[in-house]
Amino acid sequence: MTDSHPSINHAKILQTLCDPLQKLGVVFFGYTDCDAEGNTTCLGSDPYYAEQYIKDRYFDRDIHVHAPSHVKHSAYTFWDYTDLDNDADTLYRFAADLGHSHTLTITQTNQKKTHCYHFSGKPGDPSINQNYLSHLDALLAFVEFFNNKLVEIPELSLNKDFISEPTRLNPSHTSPQKILFDDLSINQLQTINNAFTIKDQQQQLLTSKELQCLRLIKIGKSAAVTAQLLGVSQKTIEKHIANIKRKLACYTQFQLGQAIAEKHINDWI
Repeated sequence: MTDSHPSINHAKILQTLCDPLQKLGVVFFGYTDCDAEGNTTCLGSDPYYAEQYIKDRYFDRDIHVHAPSHVKHSAYTFWDYTDLDNDADTLYRFAADLGHSHTLTITQTNQKKTHCYHFSGKPGDPSINQNYLSHLDALLAFVEFFNNKLVEIPELSLNKDFISEPTRLNPSHTSPQKILFDDLSINQLQTINNAFTIKDQQQQLLTSKELQCLRLIKIGKSAAVTAQLLGVSQKTIEKHIANIKRKLACYTQFQLGQAIAEKHINDWI
């Protein structure tokens, strides 16, 4: 299975998609998904890591779990501040030996699957955790971008030939703690020891619809044209724009352009 796996056969494509993450200090990106039966698929920007992950069944040691949800939601796991069991700790040490450490996992769950997006920095640089916190909007924009590329690029297709047999289900993600966005800090993370969700995320971080709106505004589309392209009213687009400006603390279109560049959001919209 590993010889024809997209992470090995099409490593250049994955690396090109992930290259802009280096601006945030991210040296490795990995993706896994898991269904209710524990069937798992994976992709990784480091072909050697991906090959060993599959061959040595490290997916059995990962932290993913599928807990079906009628409402799509995101959870966050900072591995440096999480109580890892022996299996997950073994995986973390294996990754560190290959130069990937201080990992943030963003987990998105719906009724059918749980999707995990893993961002790792260089070993010995725990300050990247603060960088993750400061750039959650950019990381979520990358997740949206990556999901679109999985659909658009046939070479990255994870068909039934790349599904690993059922993995163990780690229960640590089943009841993540809810935290207010304003309370997010390294000190707070050190007291959680588990995955968490952001209680007011839609009010504080950019949503998928707002990112779609930003993508069209960036290329010069008016609110009226954006509304037409997205199949919504102009009033809805104007509301999205107002929310985007509020979240990014902007008042003008010029400031908005500066903000998405400074926060590295524009790399994925």
